[in-house]
Amino acid sequence: MGQEINIITWFNGLVLGLAADRNIDAIGLFGEISETSTPQPLAAKSILKAFTKIENIQLETKWLDKK
Repeated sequence: MGQEINIITWFNGLVLGLAADRNIDAIGLFGEISETSTPQPLAAKSILKAFTKIENIQLETKWLDKK
């Protein structure tokens, strides 16, 4: 991870840490959010966009723009 990552918290960090402890290949795709108590559809869209590039697939995400 680069310097742009400040912190991975709670369950997200736990899953990656447990995978590493068990020698399981793992990847975490995370979106930056400004508020944890409200839905963040554009963060979700950015994660899906990265996933579609990795997997070379297409997903419809216009509905996230409307949210």
